[in-house]
Amino acid sequence: MGSGSRDVGHIIEAASAGLLQAYLDEPEAWYAHNFRYLAAVMHRLLTNTPLDKSRAELEALQRVTSTFVGAINTSFVEFFPALERLPRVLQLWRSSWEKVGTFHHDVFKAWWATMAPVTDPGAGSSFVRDVILSRYSGGDERAAYLTMMSMSAGADNPRMTMNAWVMACLVHPAAMQRARDEIERVCGTDADRLPTLYLPRWNRVPY
Repeated sequence: MGSGSRDVGHIIEAASAGLLQAYLDEPEAWYAHNFRYLAAVMHRLLTNTPLDKSRAELEALQRVTSTFVGAINTSFVEFFPALERLPRVLQLWRSSWEKVGTFHHDVFKAWWATMAPVTDPGAGSSFVRDVILSRYSGGDERAAYLTMMSMSAGADNPRMTMNAWVMACLVHPAAMQRARDEIERVCGTDADRLPTLYLPRWNRVPY
């Protein structure tokens, strides 16, 4: 995914430091921090620029993903597509879905319009600049959707995994403590350094 993908380890490591700081500063919003962390990684991979979005903007993007996934197979029109041929006045379901579609469109376009490769022709190398804007021929609307679907899906799937992991740690503290003990044997209890993605002795943390 552009030049950022060649340095993904360092990107994740830098974002992780911000995530840990957010946990300390505002622990009650851990679930929001998880999404910002993953959105920041995806944003860097796509645009090669840092994420500068408010919590409200992040919540709107997360809502897009959740409503999209939650809508799958929930409308009878999906199973009986011929109903689309009915006169508009009889398509009572259409207005509610049009509102959802408009919301998704507005969120995606708002994010797309502020991405550095879109606003700055001289922006550095990135997936959006080198692939979407240079090689993709589907038009601005499709380019925005392609980029933002990658962004939202790439951030939301790991978010759900992280949230499930945190909840599992709360339910099974003994297992969490065992894993923590193994990490601390490598890094040292209350040590200044954190484990990195380039830890050379993985055999010391088998758990």
